[in-house]
Amino acid sequence: MLKLLSYFNVFFAVFYFMEYLQNSSYWITSGVIAVIVSNWLVLRWLETGAIGNLWLRVAAASGSVVYAGYTAFNTLGSLSAAIAEDYLDRPLILLSAATIGFAATIIAQLLISGFIQYSKKSD
Repeated sequence: MLKLLSYFNVFFAVFYFMEYLQNSSYWITSGVIAVIVSNWLVLRWLETGAIGNLWLRVAAASGSVVYAGYTAFNTLGSLSAAIAEDYLDRPLILLSAATIGFAATIIAQLLISGFIQYSKKSD
């Protein structure tokens, strides 16, 4: 499950960057890169068993959480403004659903990997 979720997050991060964030700000681009690095470290840990550098994992996971929260809250703000102005169109709904889904999978992947690493430490 964790491996599939990590592969999905890497694919979706690359797709999201190529589709929607081509002319984006530095902070959003660095957040997508943090998501890719964080998922790559989890995949490497699952395949080789090597945990790697603690500070790199914490930095990538922190960047991923900040990115997921930032995009989710901004999307919800845009969606509420569109509802208030009665301007809901199909692309806005699809982009909002994809962004909220992406943020949810990032958080779920980080929680699952954290619980697995914590349970292996306590064994």
